[in-house]
Amino acid sequence: MPNDDVYVIQLPPADPEAKQKALLEQARQNSSRMSGSASTTRTPTVLQNGDNIPAFRRLMDTGINQLRAGRLSDAETSFTRAQRLAPQSSAVYFYLGQVALKKNQPIKAEAMARRGLTVAQSRSRKVALWQLILRSAQARGHQPTVNEAQRVLRSL
Repeated sequence: MPNDDVYVIQLPPADPEAKQKALLEQARQNSSRMSGSASTTRTPTVLQNGDNIPAFRRLMDTGINQLRAGRLSDAETSFTRAQRLAPQSSAVYFYLGQVALKKNQPIKAEAMARRGLTVAQSRSRKVALWQLILRSAQARGHQPTVNEAQRVLRSL
């Protein structure tokens, strides 16, 4: 019986059209698994966090530029598309939270940050997500969440 913790990464074919189809299939598999599908196909974590998906990197770069330019709806669209390609990327939830905070949606910003925490692996990403939670709680004046975020940030 094969070990479920061992992942085999299959690189997409060199042909651009075949590569695009392979990446689309990987995105579909991610989406199916995230929606509770009974599929037994496992996608490697490397692909889930977006590091090896060129389309994900392009969408993230585009979204960041749109966010910097104040084009919040465009940025949100780019980050949402990136999230569909790599649902295990904590970065995408961080940026979706940033957009929500700038759109004066602090509850949504906190929800995005908390979702990012469920997949965040590095200390620095956890700190950034908790800082986002802190800012969103301050924006809505929710002292219990402010206290929680400050306590967690002190312990990280």
